[in-house]
Amino acid sequence: MPHGPVSPDVLRIPTKALLFDCDGVLVDSVAAGERGWAQWATEHGLDPADVLPAIHGRRSTETARHFLPDRDDAGIAAAVARIDAIETADAVHTRPIPGAAALLAGLGERPWAVVTSATTVLATARLGGAALPLPDVLVSGDTVATGKPAPDCYLAAAARLGLAPAHTTVFEDTAAGIRAARAAGAGHVVGIGKRALDSDADIVVPDLACLAWDGTTLTVRADALLRGPADPDLLFLPTHLRNVPYVYARDPGRTTPGDVSEGANCQVYAYAVLAHFGRRVPPLRSSDLWADETAVTTVTDPRPLDLLLYDAGPLPGRPDGYAAHVAVHLAADRILHLCKEAARPAVWTPADFAARPRYTRLLGAKRAPAE
Repeated sequence: MPHGPVSPDVLRIPTKALLFDCDGVLVDSVAAGERGWAQWATEHGLDPADVLPAIHGRRSTETARHFLPDRDDAGIAAAVARIDAIETADAVHTRPIPGAAALLAGLGERPWAVVTSATTVLATARLGGAALPLPDVLVSGDTVATGKPAPDCYLAAAARLGLAPAHTTVFEDTAAGIRAARAAGAGHVVGIGKRALDSDADIVVPDLACLAWDGTTLTVRADALLRGPADPDLLFLPTHLRNVPYVYARDPGRTTPGDVSEGANCQVYAYAVLAHFGRRVPPLRSSDLWADETAVTTVTDPRPLDLLLYDAGPLPGRPDGYAAHVAVHLAADRILHLCKEAARPAVWTPADFAARPRYTRLLGAKRAPAE
């Protein structure tokens, strides 16, 4: 559900599940990993200075193939087995990232997963070395066909949790992992550590100590942000609903419900937002929406996720609602909508609408039922 104005102290992100990368997000294994890969590089006649910059956020198989291009499959398998053995032996020295133990301890039965490029054996050893709990869902590099930045791992984790990726929040520290989360359609991506500053993560925090989750809302202490959101007013929306271009011709009757991949008009966009939050709206044009009292009901006390209809006043010979602009009520002073003027989703105040002749009249509000 959307929330009120973003607090100066806390950001709030609605989410149904948390998906964590392991290394650099839950556990501090950078030094151990670099020690292991430096040893591996030396054993294979390679310069560690060449190898170490390429190891983060990718599977050991891809790293081995890159630096040992002349090896056959058996040779690559042996090289991977060697680095796995080195790193697993060193996993006892792994330590948790600040805040990881407290955050995971408070999850209880809420859905979460670890999604890592490491092997199952190595990820398990590192979580154990850091005294962190093992999740019910662990998607590792040796269980997917293609590693990060491909979306396979995050798609698999969301599927095993029984959720659409848009209802999940991903925590990543590398560019490859963040690209994987984006490609999977994750609702939100939280970057962890300074390395994530050079990415399109929604926000970046130093570690997990500034986070809390109650099963529906992730809260983030604003004073801990290394980088805040591009538009705080839209942070409650998943990625695919935050950057939708306005396209007038996207008639709701001719558009797959919830599909905004090719842009949307005001109605298609408003209906997609409601659908994401579990409201059911048939593909009605604005005049039909206003006249209908079966699928939606007229209300006089707008609540979050009610539909608002704006127009320039009555049109001679036309029914009320004809060509009305459809928006989504968030709070008394926050109204979400998509229009030609803004070009992208925007949050306006009632005064913003009243100042524009084509939206000068608030025709009324309609409420859609929960699914």
